[in-house]
Amino acid sequence: INAEYGQMGEKYVTPPVVTFEAILEQSSPISPVVFILSPGSDPASDLMKLADRTGFGGNRLKFLAMGQGQEKAALQLLDTAITRGQWLMLQNCHLLVNWLIDLEKALEKIQKPH
Repeated sequence: INAEYGQMGEKYVTPPVVTFEAILEQSSPISPVVFILSPGSDPASDLMKLADRTGFGGNRLKFLAMGQGQEKAALQLLDTAITRGQWLMLQNCHLLVNWLIDLEKALEKIQKPH
């Protein structure tokens, strides 16, 4: 890293600091926000705080830890979130890579969220 730092500068080796507020401002009701995380990171706590600050806390924020057999539950939660104006966080999607095609199709069908 020292060699890259010396040649490229701090801008290219320091990860950007992104706030959840900035992510929310750039999102839309028909476009999902996808976090690609490094091992050990968990945005759930920060997302819960943001949800509380913006009126999506409590029962309006749903979580589902993905794993084998959770595909149908995830799509049902997505439908509910769309119709009720909720936020949905699907965790561990890397465990069901093939299912992500079905998730993408479901997201593409969203025309008028709550």
